[in-house]
Amino acid sequence: MRRCGLVSTNPFEIPVLSWDLGYGASVTDRPLRTGMIFRTRIFGEPLLPARPSANSGFTLITHLGSWSVYARCQHPLRVPSSTRDATD
Repeated sequence: MRRCGLVSTNPFEIPVLSWDLGYGASVTDRPLRTGMIFRTRIFGEPLLPARPSANSGFTLITHLGSWSVYARCQHPLRVPSSTRDATD
């Protein structure tokens, strides 16, 4: 993950994700050009942050519990062809 760059999520999830990943200040709520985006639901609301646009270069790489994880890395990751975004 560190090779991929910064991690982004919604502002309410930054402390939880930072703690879980051990990243500290490397988790942001700012839009990214490269890195990883973690999306989840808060209190039944739609997934946040918004899904990356199709032309953004971000690819869904996995689902972890209630999280959907997208990546666009400077050093490409191998993504299983069976990955689907079934949470939207």
